[in-house]
Amino acid sequence: MAANLVDVRAINKPWKFKGDDAEWADWRFVTENDMLCVSIDLATALSEAASHATPVLWGDLGPNHRNHAILSFAILASLLENTPLAILKKCKTHRNGYEAWRLLVLEFEPRTDSRAMAL
Repeated sequence: MAANLVDVRAINKPWKFKGDDAEWADWRFVTENDMLCVSIDLATALSEAASHATPVLWGDLGPNHRNHAILSFAILASLLENTPLAILKKCKTHRNGYEAWRLLVLEFEPRTDSRAMAL
């Protein structure tokens, strides 16, 4: 795995996201930028995962992507509470952070369901 772009200890990590719809857009923006500091490849993969219409399957990931998926899972586990944490836990078998990120985006930025109409 490549070295971090910057010393991430010098960067304030995002606040814990507890599922407040009003905070989602800002939290996502800050979190995605934090992920960039960890690895451009990681941030790019999360962005791609967010736009997947189908699940990001563990078996389809190569070794480098598996490492990044596990890393993103661990980072997200430290940043989520309540409903978002429950969504993350759905992916705990392989610690697939890519699929967890896709599910979070799907939950808080729904594309077509009635929840999107309510927003």
